[in-house]
Amino acid sequence: MASAPGIQTAASYRAIFDSANDAIFVHDLQTGAILDVHHKMTEMYGYTIEEARQLDVEVLSAGTPPYTQQAAVQWLKKTLDGEPQLFEWLAKDKAGRLFWVEVNIKRATIGGAERLIAIVRDITRRKRVEGDLRRSEGELRALAGRLISAKEEENRRLARELHDVFSQRLAVLAMDVSAIEKNPNSSSDHLRESLQRMGAEIGSLAAD
Repeated sequence: MASAPGIQTAASYRAIFDSANDAIFVHDLQTGAILDVHHKMTEMYGYTIEEARQLDVEVLSAGTPPYTQQAAVQWLKKTLDGEPQLFEWLAKDKAGRLFWVEVNIKRATIGGAERLIAIVRDITRRKRVEGDLRRSEGELRALAGRLISAKEEENRRLARELHDVFSQRLAVLAMDVSAIEKNPNSSSDHLRESLQRMGAEIGSLAAD
């Protein structure tokens, strides 16, 4: 954020005032009234310097809480109470277009008089990028959620298939065991083959 440190004389004030790349407002220390602006403000807001000097902050703001004249005065009072203030603000130009700005307010001495200097930077592009990043993060979280759900569903499908195979093969084995119990002298080769088949099928499912 551009700043105007050490403004002590009208000459130094004007030099910084005219060279700044951000919009600058000079406010009355007590009332908060706009006393002066420079050319960058006219480009950003669409008002002439003479028009701007007749405006209050409400006209240059969205006009809905928290971007109102009352809220702006509170920010000015905070500056009077001590530290410079830095915050984002929803501004409005002469045509009614809303745009985001970053406002830096500090006290300064101009021509021997104490003033409040508000330095305003258009951050519309930055806010747009931040919005795009938030949307991208949301989309990535949604995608991750879908992937997790798909993996869980796949695990459930595999569990169902394993359960079905176990159930079928155990039923066959139970019949084979029953047959052997009824005829102990019979060969157990059939039982061994059934166990081998079941193991192979289970291994195939697990590999999938």
